[in-house]
Amino acid sequence: MGSDSKEKLRSTPLPWKQVVVVSLVLFANFFAGNVIFPFVPFMVHDFFPTLQKSELGFYAGFLASAYHLGSFLGNPVWGRLSDKFGRRPVLLIGLFVATGANLLFGFSQNFVWAVSSRLLWGLLNANVSVAKTYLSEVCDDTNQARAFSMLGMSAGAARLVSVMVGGFLSNPAEKYAIFEDEFFCHFPYFLPCFVNIFIGAVTLFT
Repeated sequence: MGSDSKEKLRSTPLPWKQVVVVSLVLFANFFAGNVIFPFVPFMVHDFFPTLQKSELGFYAGFLASAYHLGSFLGNPVWGRLSDKFGRRPVLLIGLFVATGANLLFGFSQNFVWAVSSRLLWGLLNANVSVAKTYLSEVCDDTNQARAFSMLGMSAGAARLVSVMVGGFLSNPAEKYAIFEDEFFCHFPYFLPCFVNIFIGAVTLFT
């Protein structure tokens, strides 16, 4: 009996490679989802200079929520595709789409463009749900809690860092002499999106 109890208490070692890769995927995803929040109201104001302040929140909220609307519509489809073709291809597609969608968002010239890029990203990216499913499959009951706590740390770090990056690097031409360039004057919100693209690209090739 004693040896059986010890056997049950002994946990399986974490599959560190899979945990790290999934954590990076979720970091990139949550970073992309939150980096825009510090500058969304300013972006909307740039799109609609004459908009009343009482209406600004509506348009900013609509833009910020476009990704989540796309995710709500697209996740069930991608879940079924991941069951059919495997988790890895779906995760890679999600990372590729996130990188491309954020590039489009950084170059947004109008409100419809910005909303469309966020909506497209949500529709074609189900990385959060697929990554968690994948991790549950490579872990067992003895180490699943530890593995998922790593995901929580990754998501928390991404939320923390992303809003700082979004706040510090948006509209850099007005803040930092090194970025006083026509490009950053024309695309004031590209730089935080570029950081996002870089993180996504690094994760894609990990």
